[in-house]
Amino acid sequence: MKILDYYCHQGHQYEFFKTGHDFYLTGLDSLPPNWNKDSRPLPPNVTLIGERAAHSLKFDVVMVRSPLNPKRYSRFVDKGAIPVAVCQTTNPYHVLPSVKHIVWNSKEVMEKSKGFYDSKINHTFIIHGFDPKEFKPLGIEKNKRVLSVINVFIARKEYVGYDLWNSVNKKIGNICDVVGHGNEDLPQSIGEANNFEELIKYYNLYPVYFNPTNDSANPRARAEAMMSGCPIVTTNNYGISDYIKNGSNGFLSNNHDEIIKYLKILINNEDLQKEMSENARNTAIQYFNIEDYVKRWNSLLWNL
Repeated sequence: MKILDYYCHQGHQYEFFKTGHDFYLTGLDSLPPNWNKDSRPLPPNVTLIGERAAHSLKFDVVMVRSPLNPKRYSRFVDKGAIPVAVCQTTNPYHVLPSVKHIVWNSKEVMEKSKGFYDSKINHTFIIHGFDPKEFKPLGIEKNKRVLSVINVFIARKEYVGYDLWNSVNKKIGNICDVVGHGNEDLPQSIGEANNFEELIKYYNLYPVYFNPTNDSANPRARAEAMMSGCPIVTTNNYGISDYIKNGSNGFLSNNHDEIIKYLKILINNEDLQKEMSENARNTAIQYFNIEDYVKRWNSLLWNL
């Protein structure tokens, strides 16, 4: 199958391309995207292309991603491509009538947002998928600090919960670190992971991963941490309680003081760290496995 996609989220698209189709990836600015090969390897089934060059090609499917101008994908739909929209935020966005299928990464958001669209549109929930052979425990010694992997933290503060994170960090003794780009003005930032392997090492170096997000439908880094065997403490939003059982494979709370308590428990209890590490990874393998993700996406694409 020949699929045109628009560069939007490298982590998600790296996994999406594992569906194995013949992908052509163009940028949201119509230029060939600047794929960061250190952050994620560029799969061999992906061709980077400018949109003008793509105009001469015919595709089976064109991916629709916000904030894509509808006029851009309608050109390919007119030539026979089937449009498939993807929504990985809590905010639904407008699509052309030609879009008959939308894929969501949060079941709760999908159910709440269906009414925004025409009743003839089909909706499918497909959770993130990760390869347990890539995101894996390394057996290295843990530090005594707390990890969060968040890009452009302060600029997106309301969306990703910066105020909560900052307050927790101050009260717990400034032991929270942030990995991600766009955080140069944040004293707790330790920069961006230089490569894919270093990112996985970060997940292994810390005894606990803290996810403070308020309005993220399904943060990828949270599931990456779990797959790598890093126990999580997370805000309880958008259906994560379907996967996390409090005190077994992670901790859930929207209460400031409870979050601090849970972080301290994990940092100071190595036996609990090990138990939750194993439970978190087993949960991730059960629910966020790349094989299931690929199977569900390919079933949808071929049925279309």
